[in-house]
Amino acid sequence: MKKVVGEKSKQSAESPFLLEITPEKLEIPPDGLLEVTIKNPTRKTLYLSCYFDSFYFLVDFNDVIWSQRGDTPSGAHLSQDLEPGEYPKWLMGCAKCDTAFKTRKYRNKKSRSNPKTNIFYNLERPEGILSVNYECGDEVSSTRTFDLYLKEETERYKDLKEAYLKIRQNQKRRERWGESLLNTPFDGTRRVYKKEEDLTRVLDSTDEFKFESPYETPEGFWGKVIANRCSPLNLEAFDAVSDKEIQKIKMEKRAQYFWLIFIVNEEDLQKEVEVCWGTLCTCQMPRLKTREKWENLVKGIEKLETKTERKKALTTPQTVQEKKKEYKESIVNFVVISLEIDQ
Repeated sequence: MKKVVGEKSKQSAESPFLLEITPEKLEIPPDGLLEVTIKNPTRKTLYLSCYFDSFYFLVDFNDVIWSQRGDTPSGAHLSQDLEPGEYPKWLMGCAKCDTAFKTRKYRNKKSRSNPKTNIFYNLERPEGILSVNYECGDEVSSTRTFDLYLKEETERYKDLKEAYLKIRQNQKRRERWGESLLNTPFDGTRRVYKKEEDLTRVLDSTDEFKFESPYETPEGFWGKVIANRCSPLNLEAFDAVSDKEIQKIKMEKRAQYFWLIFIVNEEDLQKEVEVCWGTLCTCQMPRLKTREKWENLVKGIEKLETKTERKKALTTPQTVQEKKKEYKESIVNFVVISLEIDQ
């Protein structure tokens, strides 16, 4: 599990951080909300980019359009122009305070209401971070990451901390099944998968399962689809199993979803495709076929190729040697026929 760059509060060395953020310490009450203000004290318009992630808390960016980033429902990103003197106000608080946050279903990929289901949260502290970057043209850029703090650890947060620690243990267990987590600044936490020969063979052999998307690669997408189906729900049950045996179990499970150079719709894998595709435009979403359909298609192609080869053999121009041989044979036949006529 790799650590996000700048996870600890520190300032970019590129240029001084000029934005005024209040309060200085982002300390959030256990049952309330913290109002955070970001002010542009300069005389120039700044391009602001912010990333928030927390196991405990949610953020409300008010009326600014934001998007979920990465594979964690808690990862929220926004970008906006910040005019001179402008100071947007945001709210941060515990997930229990859902009513304080405006519902924007079209901006959410996944439910953010239950921290215990946030199984890919990968920061070292459950309180989380707020990363702020601003740019002014091509010359000025500065970034600062702020740690979030819990003002008081109540029973609710003790329970959440236990869930967080268990999730972190399961993330280490999941690495044995070929899946790890990568934190990237302002782009959230991404699931990363060990390359296996079955999927590599498919993607190297055909474009059938490829697509173009600024949010996901074919390798990452299909890795997620297959991992969701082949990783056990109870990871702890395999603690006593060797890495070699786990690899064997995993590959045996994966085998049912591959045939030749195709991914097949076994056990209705298409449903998993739809879940992993999320809110992306369905116009490019892959549509899987069953093994039977792929077999019929391959047989049809083989028959067509056989017919094409036969037709090609009949219509292929003769070589010089073939023409000479045919000419000699015709002369011999002519002589034989002539002799027979003379007799």
